[in-house]
Amino acid sequence: MTRANLTPEARETIAGLVRQDLAQRFTDDEFIFDPVVVQPFDDFFYDPEDATECAEVIIVFDGDQKNLDAGWTVGMNVRIRPKLEQAGYPPYLLIRRFLKKETWKKRASKYLHERS
Repeated sequence: MTRANLTPEARETIAGLVRQDLAQRFTDDEFIFDPVVVQPFDDFFYDPEDATECAEVIIVFDGDQKNLDAGWTVGMNVRIRPKLEQAGYPPYLLIRRFLKKETWKKRASKYLHERS
């Protein structure tokens, strides 16, 4: 895996596809997903023979975590990667992180500052 070179347009495209994917499964009554943050993923175990580009996707949610349906969310890469290719982007491997809204509010500025 290697760090994705993500333009602002690529980040917004990925975030939009993630939002669409989530909207197909969850209603606004169950969850509010906001924000969806996309950034390069630093792989500290980088193997130069594995050229898959990775992007970290932070999905902030408000709702009951027990209802997130891990069996469905794990398939997000399979559903989104072909759409990325159709849009002209590499088939990024999406490293997903679901964070409760309360956690995001407490740690977002520190987390984003460390990653920039």
